[in-house]
Amino acid sequence: LAEAAMWVVWTHLGSVEASSSCELLALNVQQLMRMLCMHSVLGPLAIEYGKEYLMRLHLAEPPRSSYPTDLEVPFTSYDEIVISMSEDTRCFIGKLAIQNLSMSRSWLDSFTYQTTEGRLAELQQEIVSGKCTLVSHSMGEVCRVVSVTALHLTNPDGLLLVQLGKLRDGDFKANCMLPGSKQRNGELPAGVIQRLLQDELSSLAPGIEMGGTTSEVTEVTASSTYNIPTTYHRTVQKASMRISFYLSFAQVPAFDTSPGTHSAALTVQHYESEASRLEKQHGTRAFYPPIESIFLLRSSKSTCILCAWIHEQDFEKLSAPPAKQHFQQVLSRLGESRRFGRWSEAVCPLDEHLGESVDD
Repeated sequence: LAEAAMWVVWTHLGSVEASSSCELLALNVQQLMRMLCMHSVLGPLAIEYGKEYLMRLHLAEPPRSSYPTDLEVPFTSYDEIVISMSEDTRCFIGKLAIQNLSMSRSWLDSFTYQTTEGRLAELQQEIVSGKCTLVSHSMGEVCRVVSVTALHLTNPDGLLLVQLGKLRDGDFKANCMLPGSKQRNGELPAGVIQRLLQDELSSLAPGIEMGGTTSEVTEVTASSTYNIPTTYHRTVQKASMRISFYLSFAQVPAFDTSPGTHSAALTVQHYESEASRLEKQHGTRAFYPPIESIFLLRSSKSTCILCAWIHEQDFEKLSAPPAKQHFQQVLSRLGESRRFGRWSEAVCPLDEHLGESVDD
């Protein structure tokens, strides 16, 4: 209750009443902080943790998040704060988690001795390289933590912007998801959105109006490699396109579908036949956006993303397995057969191609 009182001068907003028997532990904050600051290791860690908490408290207001209460300050769970702390601090916390793993009988029994040593070494390397964040919770259990932020952007017609793939340095990777990214060191969900608007969605950024946010925490089963559960913290930022900007924005088609063009006919035929074949093969009626509705957005000189505006209910169908895997196969095979048109010209400079078709 009221964890904010540990880090700031806090005014309680109400009272709480226990609905059943419980134990209550009261902390003397001043004495606790005095003892922590005397510790050469825990002192700096507590100071950094407090700074991260305070930053989140100051930013806790709409539209970034909900207002703070005695029960909760948005984005201040232990996992979320650790993810955004400095690299040295995350490595220190991760190494403590590895020590707990090495003393966990149930975890050790799940591998042979040689395998255990290898897994611990791999985990430590992932922590040092920043690929992985490990934390130990109150009861000593260890989990891997991932924090992602996505943008839920709708146009004036109520259609949702969906990222279908990314072309980087000539290599295409298909996916089907909302535009988004993992949080970096010291980054809040609002910072992730700002980075998206400055990079991948820079061409749309002037016409975007922000709304509220929603958060969810999902814990998946232990990975087969490390036998450690992963907790996903997912924040979704709602936003909409201003109608004046949307009507004036010229989209760059991802595929050449010009009538009478042989390469365009092959592209459309290939797309439709692959979609139909996979639907029949797997017995699913997944939604595939019309090929002419798929367009490109410039991300950088060497990268662009493949997008489409689709109905939200269709996105839910398309992003659920096995439909997602099927659609990714369709796009990947188009990439393998080089049906994408002259993407390199559409990447940079993009302005020269606004309103033009992309030739084969």
